[in-house]
Amino acid sequence: MSIRSKSLPRFRFTGHDLLVYHISWIPPSDCSWKLNFAGFVADCESGIAGVGFILRDENAIFKAGCAEPVNECDNIVTAELLALTHGLEVAMNQGIDFIEIEGDCVPLLELLYCQAEPMSSYAQELLDQCIDFIKSFRGVNIRRINSYSNGAANKMAALAISEDEPIFWFGQPPPEISEILVEDVIGRWVQVPKV
Repeated sequence: MSIRSKSLPRFRFTGHDLLVYHISWIPPSDCSWKLNFAGFVADCESGIAGVGFILRDENAIFKAGCAEPVNECDNIVTAELLALTHGLEVAMNQGIDFIEIEGDCVPLLELLYCQAEPMSSYAQELLDQCIDFIKSFRGVNIRRINSYSNGAANKMAALAISEDEPIFWFGQPPPEISEILVEDVIGRWVQVPKV
């Protein structure tokens, strides 16, 4: 039996032998908000990086977001920890009781699940802060997603490197990610890279 005849959920072959993957936003449970976060290191040598996060309610309504430049950040895990820390802090300040956290950085998720050790004392400090924030919510769900599904947060992190200071949005998303947010809700197909 060929791979084409098997049912691959969310995957499709096109007429040109391209494999495409369906991406769509999965709503959190009732009364929960969803936090997507991302870090982006533009240059490890110079430490130029950016962090971003997106908060949406159970109806995919944009509630808050941030794009923040970071200096002296030489690794993606630290950038991702910063993004998660800032996102959790804003979520707490919004009075959220239940939150679903989604990210695409496997090493960070391994840190959260105590399957790895932080690479530095600063990373340990950020991790401790994240865990303290997580404990303040009544309910938390943490999930790994692929980078395609984390497009809005990844775009926010990439936008941050061209800024001089953090930019926060509440209620209305920046135009740079509006289309991504809409595509998240209606769904889209993305090409799977050939291996």
